Amino acid sequence: MPPAPGPGPRPHLVITEQPKQRGMRFRYECEGRSAGSILGESSTEASKTLPAIEVGRARGRDVTACLVWKDWPHRVHPHSLVGKDCTDGVCRVRLRPHVSPRHSFNNLGIQCVRKKEIEAAIERKIQQGIDPYNGESRPHPCHVDMNVVRICFQASYRDQQGQTRRMDPVLSEPVYDKKSTNTSELRICRINKESGPCTGGEELYLLCDKVQKEDISVVFSTASWEGRADFSQADVHRQIAIVFKTPPYEDLEIVEPVTVNVFLQRLTDGVCSEPLPFTYLPRDHGLTTPILTGSLKKLPAKHPASPGHPPLSQPPTTQAAEPWPLQPVPPWKLAVLQVVPTLSQLVTKAQQLQP
Repeated sequence: MPPAPGPGPRPHLVITEQPKQRGMRFRYECEGRSAGSILGESSTEASKTLPAIEVGRARGRDVTACLVWKDWPHRVHPHSLVGKDCTDGVCRVRLRPHVSPRHSFNNLGIQCVRKKEIEAAIERKIQQGIDPYNGESRPHPCHVDMNVVRICFQASYRDQQGQTRRMDPVLSEPVYDKKSTNTSELRICRINKESGPCTGGEELYLLCDKVQKEDISVVFSTASWEGRADFSQADVHRQIAIVFKTPPYEDLEIVEPVTVNVFLQRLTDGVCSEPLPFTYLPRDHGLTTPILTGSLKKLPAKHPASPGHPPLSQPPTTQAAEPWPLQPVPPWKLAVLQVVPTLSQLVTKAQQLQP
């Protein structure tokens, strides 16, 4: 199939809604299609969107979508697209120009293969003509990144002479496997404290989705300042909890509490979680005279002055406070104490019974 001719306005394909990069789990064939669909990047909890493309200035447009490598040369990927309008790992749709030049990909999922199946899956796709960038060599299985793909969209159409032409392929943003801790979305579930001294050193722990202990950092920040929590790899427990000490705030002389953001950051790609608030407190926060609570002791009476003499300048010797009266023991407790012998009596009785 020849490409589109050079002169004149060329038909083009545009991705109008990119796929959501994180949050989609790649599924093996044996797991079925229960994982859901690839959503659009602007999806929210209240409003769902789908990946979408638009093809202009052409008629009779056929669009194919397949998976390729994230990086150049964008070789065909062993994983497959599955769902509506998908066969052999490729999604094929025909647009109706008189209805709409735009198409949204509904119920589209990613089916992954095992490492031992990589070579066979790639060879099968190339034999079927699924290779938009015409990769010259077959990659070694160890060179294939199994945790990230791109969706490659390509459209064909009929020109004025009736010949079938092919448009240039268009790549989506990378789509990452949710179950991989190297590329998955970061999320803080809970922090045990929401405030601490501005001097830092406060021990906190947080619960999170799975992370790599050698590839994670806890960051405290404002618009003009950033500090990183102090912890070691041994403080990351089972990939879902981190025990750390807060960094000191940039100004140790604050007089009012200051709220900052705290979030997780992956070191290799810089991806961050949604932030949670944390409040730095002034140094003297909470150092005011505490209010005494609890039971009160009876104070001794003041030493009276002798008749005709001024009060003593030295304070009188304090007397021991009178103890509070004992509470009466309930009758049922007395009955138990009379029936149950003490531990020493039991031990003595056992020694007497020994032969």
